[in-house]
Amino acid sequence: MNNALGRSRPTREAQMSDTVRCRLHRRQQQPHVIRNLFKEEHLRYAAL
Repeated sequence: MNNALGRSRPTREAQMSDTVRCRLHRRQQQPHVIRNLFKEEHLRYAAL
């Protein structure tokens, strides 16, 4: 999984905040991605 900002380099705090908020909103629309994270062997305990 990539970091939240990817290859962009924000020049101000508001720009960074907007980018992160946008990425998190995109993940909200993809619950299967989050579900799959908990299927990983080292995170399976958290899914109980």
